[in-house]
Amino acid sequence: MKNDTIQKKIERLVQSSKLGLTPVKVIHDIAQLSLKQASMYIKLNDWDVFSADWVLNGLSEYRDAPQDFALLVEIAKDYIEMVDSNPPFTDVFELIGFPNQKLAIQLGQFLTPSKVATGAAKFIEVSVEDKPIFISDCGGCGAGSLLLAPLRTIYEDTPARLNLVHLQAVDIDPKMVLLTACQIVIPCIRFTVPLGSLFVHRGHGIIDYRYYVTNDPKTLSYVFTSDLKGLYAYMETYGTKVSELEGQL
Repeated sequence: MKNDTIQKKIERLVQSSKLGLTPVKVIHDIAQLSLKQASMYIKLNDWDVFSADWVLNGLSEYRDAPQDFALLVEIAKDYIEMVDSNPPFTDVFELIGFPNQKLAIQLGQFLTPSKVATGAAKFIEVSVEDKPIFISDCGGCGAGSLLLAPLRTIYEDTPARLNLVHLQAVDIDPKMVLLTACQIVIPCIRFTVPLGSLFVHRGHGIIDYRYYVTNDPKTLSYVFTSDLKGLYAYMETYGTKVSELEGQL
């Protein structure tokens, strides 16, 4: 699947729709639809997922626009094909033109280019011992670039250790929460990657520190794990609120 094909379909949906869609809104909806489908798949397998109600309960505006929704589903399938045709944890939304100038203006923020993220990932030291690997982006995770890069590195060098990797992401923008979750969870499913865990919070990196540092449900929006028992052991070790998460996963 070529990236320009997805771009053209997004443009066609924006131009033909009567819902007042924008490219940013369409990409947000692609991520949401993909996560909805992924969550159904996860629950049928040995993995676990938790999501806040707002994460998966969108897309209701398409009820009166079946043609728009059909095209959205088609674009989402194209997105999955791009995930499948690229190395695991590729920044696919960057490939389809997400961080271009027009979209950046609409978003009102700058997204880290994958080349910069890859360079930053080289500073992360992975212990040779079988200890948890904690990687966090709490300054505004955007589309997950700074988390995808170290995942790519670990996958290429020591893929068997991905079950020790625990990720935390924080962004005040709900669109970015969805994009980060989508870009990490979908490759895990498509390539059967046994990721330790992913915690994504919707909150302010400074003001809400006391919430996301303990994985408080006040900001917790999405959790994914391939090893629930291992995750609980990790959380207990680092003093997070296991009791408030149990029963939700």
